[in-house]
Amino acid sequence: MLSSIPKTCFSAVAHADKAFAFGDLASAIRKCRSDMGIEIKLRTDRIVASGTPPFSKWHCAIADILYSESDDGAKDGVLIYIKPSLTSDEPADVLNYKSQYSDFPHQSTADQWFTESQFESYRALGEHIIETVFHGLSKGAPHDLSKMDPEKLFRDLADFWNNPANIQAIRCASDSDPNGIRKL
Repeated sequence: MLSSIPKTCFSAVAHADKAFAFGDLASAIRKCRSDMGIEIKLRTDRIVASGTPPFSKWHCAIADILYSESDDGAKDGVLIYIKPSLTSDEPADVLNYKSQYSDFPHQSTADQWFTESQFESYRALGEHIIETVFHGLSKGAPHDLSKMDPEKLFRDLADFWNNPANIQAIRCASDSDPNGIRKL
């Protein structure tokens, strides 16, 4: 019955959510549960910004899609949820933009006339986030993602981000650490 539903999902959310309320995500999870009987287990604590200034621990959250609980013999899936966030290791110009505009990276899109610095800050942040999230796959992974098995890609990402040893050795984008390692 559920075999036509993707076993792996990738969600990159770019709407303004400064309070980290995850309204759209919560609605999608609720609909999966009520419409299809599929539970999704997700921890968002690593992506919620905290402290002064507020920074997230990660740019992503990993969820288990529990197909097996509603369909005997079904394989569970993985959801990689990426959210605009700052972890303090972003490029200096991105952090500078944040210091000038406290709502960044959750500024309203009501004004579509972005300045050059606003556009470049969002572009650089997006590039940094994707490089960080996919860092765990950089060694030995094919550079052509079309040649990768999507299920393997998601499982490898989930395994990487769920392993505390990997999290301790994430590459730092800052030149201030000569070893290129950032302790979380």
